[in-house]
Amino acid sequence: MKKNCCLIAGLVFVVACSCQRENLSEPETITPVMAIDEALQQYGEELMQNKEGALLAMDPATGAILASVFKADPADSLRVIALAERCLAAIVRDDEPEEVEGMWRDVNGAPGTGSRLWIAHVDGLDVCGKGVPISVDEESGVPVFLGFAPRDNPRIAILSYIKGRPWTATYSAPIGSLMIERYLNGAVQRLDLEMHMLKARPLSR
Repeated sequence: MKKNCCLIAGLVFVVACSCQRENLSEPETITPVMAIDEALQQYGEELMQNKEGALLAMDPATGAILASVFKADPADSLRVIALAERCLAAIVRDDEPEEVEGMWRDVNGAPGTGSRLWIAHVDGLDVCGKGVPISVDEESGVPVFLGFAPRDNPRIAILSYIKGRPWTATYSAPIGSLMIERYLNGAVQRLDLEMHMLKARPLSR
């Protein structure tokens, strides 16, 4: 997983350079870096239309960035990428079985059993995920979804967040799970959820 940290560190450098621009008053879209899956990149951009936040998909085995969409203040994106650097590698390690088990239960536990992110469940994909709140300014935080799939030998790790919504299950987790489903299955079967996310226009505050 060391390669993951190196590639994310490179992404931090690129976004940090973007922070040197004079006008930071308006959120901007940061150009994707090293995105190697064009179809997934395009799908991520469609999901993030009219939204402020970030989306980062990686191959856990190689650390390659599959897709990246950053539509937020660059300083906010730096904080999110720093979170990714600390968390994305850790959640797919074999030495944290209890953490992985908890993430699996959060997504795959039957409704009514305490499963907090059932909306991210995808039949047959064994998605694991959790919500992590981070602060992006002095007054508010954002609900970040961290996920990966399948549980054994993960092929994709995802980080997603949408500013302006206090609950991970509202937008961050659904969008992240749609990216996972699209990548692993080549298509999305949860069409109602997909349409809702595509049409959603959350406020940034």
